[in-house]
Amino acid sequence: MCASLKKIPFKKLLPAFLALLFLISFIGCGGDPKQESPTEPPLDQAVQGGEPTEATNAPLSYDPAEDFQNSFGTCAGSSIWENEEILLFSATGYNYFGYYDKASGIHGVLCGKPECMHDMNNLNDECSGYAENIITHIGMMNGRILFVAYDSSRNPSGFSLYSMKSDSTDRRKLLDLPEQDITGAIQQCYLHRGYLYMNANVYEVHSGEPIDNTRFSRLNVSTGEFELIFDDKYESLYSGMCFIGNNVYMFRSSMTVDETISNVIKRFDSETGELETVLESEEQDFDRIMFRMWVDETENIYCTMMQTAGAAAVVYKVDGGRLKPIMDFADNEILFNVAMLSDGIVSALGIPLDGMGDEDEAPELMLWIRDFEGNTVYKGDFPSSFVRELGMDEFIYSDIQGDAAEFYIQFYGDEDEQGVPDICFVRFDIVSPSELNGELVFRSGQ
Repeated sequence: MCASLKKIPFKKLLPAFLALLFLISFIGCGGDPKQESPTEPPLDQAVQGGEPTEATNAPLSYDPAEDFQNSFGTCAGSSIWENEEILLFSATGYNYFGYYDKASGIHGVLCGKPECMHDMNNLNDECSGYAENIITHIGMMNGRILFVAYDSSRNPSGFSLYSMKSDSTDRRKLLDLPEQDITGAIQQCYLHRGYLYMNANVYEVHSGEPIDNTRFSRLNVSTGEFELIFDDKYESLYSGMCFIGNNVYMFRSSMTVDETISNVIKRFDSETGELETVLESEEQDFDRIMFRMWVDETENIYCTMMQTAGAAAVVYKVDGGRLKPIMDFADNEILFNVAMLSDGIVSALGIPLDGMGDEDEAPELMLWIRDFEGNTVYKGDFPSSFVRELGMDEFIYSDIQGDAAEFYIQFYGDEDEQGVPDICFVRFDIVSPSELNGELVFRSGQ
């Protein structure tokens, strides 16, 4: 993971790390890959991202139906985008777009070339579904899919914003993103109402110690104008964004120089440029690291924390500038200490208390899904048997993304000899509070 936890005493985080051995949120680090860019040469109308400017009030035209899909925005390592006909997928470390056709049930690499070998390796730039180092998340604007990927055709090379039809044809470069010293190393990007929003890590040295701060910014997709929204001054742990109408909610959890935990939530008005602080707190306990945030349609703000040392997961609601606990996952038999947020649901992972001392094998993992009123949507085994039946014996997985009817999990297995990771996206329908029905919607290398 790119967000560093190196300063926190390991013994304080061991119980959370035990759960996170199963829950790995990949972050699309803005690295420096050297492979050839697969995308077409820049179009004449492509624009160059420039120096940062002050936020402006210039109105933009947009289709509210193309607002960022928050349900699929809480995970840092995989992208899901959908409309009535298809689902599209991308994942950190996998240089292709996957698709699932809802009518036929067919899935594969998003490429229309009949003789293409697609993801026979991770560098097949002849495949129209290939894009190098795709950064989470996929978006849509003017009926076209937009995404950020590495572009070695630039001088110097860097990341660019591309658009394409939903079948991956007619790919175009819209603009070059500013250099990394301006944007930071982009962790996630979100397309919303004519802007590309980014949260990034900015690497700096303070008193001889390297740290990475959090930077939030945005690009006007039409003009390439770059605006700095918020620059953090502490070492980044976790961060993310959520979008409700014109409001952009940003959270970051950081470690201060005296090793306390600093949690901040800010709200940015995308039309006026006004930035206000919704929550700002400093915590002495390491189990107060803000882990995930969710904002509902009426702009209630919820968050969960990284839990430690046998503490059950707690859901908090921001109330009057403070965090108010509204729900916990206490259980007499299972320690549920990692909780994730998505569209109206909280998904907590747990380990049976009587299995935590067994060093010979990994403990059985349990899953408890509840709505924000505390009602149980599902409680039972974590659905890992589904992917084991597919032949994926060893894997890690990213956040649960979805709602009270269905959710998605990306399972990530070993790379093959050609460097292609075994990526598996599964949709689980919640049949009852004790039953799930799984369906494979994409797998790499097929």
